[in-house]
Amino acid sequence: MTIEDAIIALKPYQPEPPQKALMFIRNNWNEAEPVLLAEIDRCLADPVLAEPSALFFYSLYLCAEMRCKAAFERYMEICRLQDLLRDYLIGDVLTEALSQMLALTCVNLIDELKALVEDDAAYELVRSTGLDALHDLVVIDVHPQKELSRYCIDLLAERLEKRPTYIWDVAISLAEKLRLVETLPLIETAYRCGWANPGLQSFESVRDGMAQVLTAAELSDWREKAEGFKTEREMDFFVRNWSKGHSKAEEYSAHLLQEARGQIQHSQRSAGSKVKIGRNTLCPCGSGKKYKNAASIKKILL
Repeated sequence: MTIEDAIIALKPYQPEPPQKALMFIRNNWNEAEPVLLAEIDRCLADPVLAEPSALFFYSLYLCAEMRCKAAFERYMEICRLQDLLRDYLIGDVLTEALSQMLALTCVNLIDELKALVEDDAAYELVRSTGLDALHDLVVIDVHPQKELSRYCIDLLAERLEKRPTYIWDVAISLAEKLRLVETLPLIETAYRCGWANPGLQSFESVRDGMAQVLTAAELSDWREKAEGFKTEREMDFFVRNWSKGHSKAEEYSAHLLQEARGQIQHSQRSAGSKVKIGRNTLCPCGSGKKYKNAASIKKILL
């Protein structure tokens, strides 16, 4: 097998990962890395017209698994995409694995993750991904827990915007994970002012969680999730959907189609401008698993 053979094997949307090709790429990473990065760059250059194949998704995951430093800036570029373009390009990768991908390739670019977390113009789930990545870095002993604790306190005290937003809920969850009991007055204020969503987690449950001893099992689970990144396991959800038929189109209303076309045209005219979250975005609770069929969505958007 050659690198070219392995790359060809990764392109089709097929119900089983091409194990031989994946192992060959891992064993020949120096040769494969620039090819996979080029595939990511190709799709980022024009997400609508790029015709992403399964190779794009394998490239995203393999670069994270192999801790490719050069992939971090690509992941950050994906985070900064206009909402509909990002959802079209990566779909559920945002909620399923992007925080781990950022953490495994971040190296020492902590300030870039913090800037993402504090960017109130960014999509809420993207911001939460940055904060989750910071926690992953602590779990795998790359970033000191004391520094993350100080940062979490600063977020709750003054850095987060004083309005309802999902990043409040993620910051509160982080404070609970870190057992930052001293933040309870700040958290109580956030609930009282309506900035945090009690429907996701009540103040009482946060307070009770703070009182619990952090177990070795919890720490082990966090470490395994953050450090035990494996392409086949992370892509399992997508592969299972491919096995159901990649050509199945999603149903879109006429109103949504018009909104989608307008957002794409606007993003092409003014790159980086913020578009409000539409009805086609992921649920802010982070639990929705909605399969995005790239070919079908591209046909609709164009």
